[in-house]
Amino acid sequence: MKPLLTALPGLLILFLMSCNPLDYKDTAKKKAVKFQLEAFSAALKKYVADTGEIPDEPCGLTSLVENCDSRQGWRGPYLSRLPQDPWGIQYRYIIVDASNRIVELRSDGADLGPGGTQLRHRNPIVLRESLLPNNGK
Repeated sequence: MKPLLTALPGLLILFLMSCNPLDYKDTAKKKAVKFQLEAFSAALKKYVADTGEIPDEPCGLTSLVENCDSRQGWRGPYLSRLPQDPWGIQYRYIIVDASNRIVELRSDGADLGPGGTQLRHRNPIVLRESLLPNNGK
């Protein structure tokens, strides 16, 4: 019985070290980012259906809350506001292939963006999406 009592504090410390609450918080933030990227994607598809084009890169996601690229047919706002990611960093919009309307939506958040100095995770959260209508036209 005495060896068990002496080992118990050490086992308790090992258990608590393996249950890092920061990992759960980070996982929740990553899930929130994925949800937000899906919301951006849905709003962008409405934008493309209305205007017939993807937003220009300088306007990017701002096109979902205001008609900053002065597109004909714009019926927004498609979002009420443009949120930052859970780390307080702006989401990024990158045109990968304009002719096929492929864009990349991403959060570099945890490492404070490209070239960040506080690397907490090294993999950005990315959604690469084709904004072509379902019929492929």
